[in-house]
Amino acid sequence: MNIGLSLRQSVGEGGVNQRDDVKLIQVLLNTFTAWKTPFTRLKIDGDAGKNTKDAIKQFQREMMNRKNPDGRVDPAGSNGRQGPTFHFLTSYIKPAQEPIIQKQVREGQMVGGAPVISQKTIATAAGLTGLTVIYQDVDTERQIVDEYSIRVIKMALKEAGLKTGVITSTIRTPARQAEAMLPNAKKDLPAQRDLYGNKDPGKSILNVYVANQSKKDGEIIPLMAAEIEKWQKEGKSVSRHCVTKEVYAKHNAIDFGLNAMTQHNPGFDANKFIAVLKKLKKEGYLEKFKDETKISNGCFHIEIIPNKMALAKYEENTILNTVVYC
Repeated sequence: MNIGLSLRQSVGEGGVNQRDDVKLIQVLLNTFTAWKTPFTRLKIDGDAGKNTKDAIKQFQREMMNRKNPDGRVDPAGSNGRQGPTFHFLTSYIKPAQEPIIQKQVREGQMVGGAPVISQKTIATAAGLTGLTVIYQDVDTERQIVDEYSIRVIKMALKEAGLKTGVITSTIRTPARQAEAMLPNAKKDLPAQRDLYGNKDPGKSILNVYVANQSKKDGEIIPLMAAEIEKWQKEGKSVSRHCVTKEVYAKHNAIDFGLNAMTQHNPGFDANKFIAVLKKLKKEGYLEKFKDETKISNGCFHIEIIPNKMALAKYEENTILNTVVYC
């Protein structure tokens, strides 16, 4: 991730092309030796001419897997999210190397100790090969999180300094959704009403519990499940978890249990993990993040749309896609 290098204005095709911004992009492009086709180092002259624009397109095509590169590098927008090309250009720059990059920009030439980003650098810097994502208490038929989502999860693990991601919930049938909602409603009904929006279908499903709370769980769950199914027939789902496999494949809803994450990661820092998930949400890798650790759910809830964002920097080999089941 970008470690502090900043771009003030856009560079390249149709860009503002302020001199120092252009020089920064030229320096960053020059650090890469991981090109698939020959690349001639750019002059660090601040001129966004044909060579620089072509180099940006080559980077987008080869490093970001873009079929139609636009040849433009954008800074952070009003939402704080970095432009994707600048994000990838700065992904492998270490903190100690940042002053060298800045010196190259000032002096307009390469200097000693400059970073060299090779294919090996990319593979090792990504650091995902030593990370695992496991399922815990999730039946085999529900272990269907997309491989793209697994890579995004590993990105979160890497940035949070963790080794293991523990998925404790994925897709749910109406019955399993009822099983998940009932104990949490019994522990803290107001929190569950807040979680499910205090409106239908969540409101009516929780009302089924309220109306039948004197009964045994084995009697309440079928009643809640029936209410969930009723709303599904009207095209409304109480949760992103409770959908068909076809819908889930396009929008993964995933929970990481707080206790499970703590168990598998000695010294687990929940606040750091939350900060990373918020960051990935801001950058667009997560469609949604909700911290549910302070309520009875006791989990981190994320949602990911597979293949929404390019993950070129993390796709060096198939080892990255390995998932462990337990």
